[in-house]
Amino acid sequence: MVGDTTTPQAPTLLLTTGGGNAGGAAENYRINVRWPPVTTNVEAVACDPASPKIRDLQGYRLYRSEAAGPIASPAYTYLEPNALPPGSEDYPDTSVVACRSYWYDIEAVDQCGNASLAQATSVEGQATTDEVPAQPAGLQAEPAGSVVNLAWARVTEDAGGQPILVDTYRIYRAEGLAGMTSAAALSAIDWGAAYTYDAPISDVVAPALSDPTAILSDPANSFYYRVSGLTDCSPPYDEGNLSDPNEAATCDLGGTIALAPAPGTSVAGSTSVAVTMTNADPADFVGFVVISNASSQVVAAFGSGANPMALPMVFTWSTAALPPGDYIITANVLAVDGCAKSVSSVVAVVMPVPCCIAPVSPVIGPLKGKISTRQSDVLVSLVNNCLQDIKITNIDVSWTNLLGFERMEHFCYDVPADTLPEDCTPLLSLVPPLISPVSLAFGSGASGSALDFSAIHDDLNPLIVGYQYDLSLVDDVTGLGETLTMDVFFQTTGSVSDNQCRFQITTNPLDVVVIE
Repeated sequence: MVGDTTTPQAPTLLLTTGGGNAGGAAENYRINVRWPPVTTNVEAVACDPASPKIRDLQGYRLYRSEAAGPIASPAYTYLEPNALPPGSEDYPDTSVVACRSYWYDIEAVDQCGNASLAQATSVEGQATTDEVPAQPAGLQAEPAGSVVNLAWARVTEDAGGQPILVDTYRIYRAEGLAGMTSAAALSAIDWGAAYTYDAPISDVVAPALSDPTAILSDPANSFYYRVSGLTDCSPPYDEGNLSDPNEAATCDLGGTIALAPAPGTSVAGSTSVAVTMTNADPADFVGFVVISNASSQVVAAFGSGANPMALPMVFTWSTAALPPGDYIITANVLAVDGCAKSVSSVVAVVMPVPCCIAPVSPVIGPLKGKISTRQSDVLVSLVNNCLQDIKITNIDVSWTNLLGFERMEHFCYDVPADTLPEDCTPLLSLVPPLISPVSLAFGSGASGSALDFSAIHDDLNPLIVGYQYDLSLVDDVTGLGETLTMDVFFQTTGSVSDNQCRFQITTNPLDVVVIE
């Protein structure tokens, strides 16, 4: 075996059409890449009278990139030497998108795999066109869960019949009455106002993509799609002819999605979001909720397409850190048979209402009786300073348990002003009595609707609430008293969001203050 101690000379003067490097003007749909043949080695061989003539050139390795810079690396290898043998120093690259820039570099390689140096700088080339891409054919639009799957026949020619490469398509999506034919959709839909987006296609031979969930404004409608092929050229040669429309036919979910809060609602602070089904068994459905701002940025999500939640879904959305403005709540629901639907609600996030409830004049009792029950009941007056009627949706109460484990037995609401703490009529009786903390919900469930707190409850006519316990809240011997913390959640007129006040009631000495 004879060792190989020579290296091919580097190719010089790489030229490309459309690149402004004297390689020639841009041509339709191809870039001609040319270079002088390599005929010599870098090193001379003493025993070869024709040295440094190269005798074992295998061919050329061509590199290509869609970005300028050093590209002579395996990541950018485009053609190997067996595809560019000696004598092929003029290569027509037809796998190019019109008006897109490509950069090339090259090296010579001998039969032993020795490679020359590449050029110091890659060379730009570009193709052009004087026709638009042909019309895509065979568009199919199939709903699948929370997406619509699109597929169509590859565009391989321009409108004049010349071969063309297309790797990006423009997607048109419009809403129209379900069941229209292609011709009807062409005449009934304003395609100039359709939602569009450009989609690079990873498989240019079989173009396909999944369109993210689209929200129908009317359940009697369907979405209709069209596609067009794109070049990188400037108008009028940037976009091809649009395909015929195809309908993403909707399915029958078997029920109606109910989403709260309703469109047009103003929300602030903590907002309850609920998704359920009407005219159907919620157990037959799963779903997820996405909340986005007016710029389509997701600000909150509950569940996902990959991990949907069982219906009904009820959760709290905190808007405290969000700027005021419109937000879109989208509920996506999937039936057991695979049918999927979405509904949305546009709500306005507004600034939270500050606490406008003033607590005054706490009273404790009974003052006489057995030690275990003496001073076990508390009344506190609440004044509505909100300048409007409000509703109380929740009252959370906790206490310090300094004296043991007192349990709450009864909750009283809007009792007469002359009532003693031990005589108030319970609105709720807690059976069995509850230890700290206690959460009393008034928006739904067994406790019924939200509690009215009218604006007429001013300083002269406060609303009185009470708590009754099974043990004393004050120790006669030590003088220690329990401290009660009361969170009142309320909603203003027209709002479904909770605002919050926090009060603290001390039982010895008896006092009440706003702490938040």
